[in-house]
Amino acid sequence: MEIERKNNFSDKILELSTKAQKTSLSQFIRFCDGSFDIQKFSEFKESLLETLKPSSVAVKICQLKGVIRKATELSSSFNSSSKIYD
Repeated sequence: MEIERKNNFSDKILELSTKAQKTSLSQFIRFCDGSFDIQKFSEFKESLLETLKPSSVAVKICQLKGVIRKATELSSSFNSSSKIYD
């Protein structure tokens, strides 16, 4: 059961990562209006790099750790309260 939960979590992270990559690509395509322009690409790259600054990535990681910690706490409290005693 525990391995299944870990696999589901890994699958969810992979799914979110893939979705983020596709979103970035679709944003770039929309940003360029279907035509490739080196100036537009440079502007897009700068805006993307701004989004991916180590500080903002660190904040997102901390937020994710907080969510994981809270989910673990909730799961633990649920599991301990739902045990069947003989």
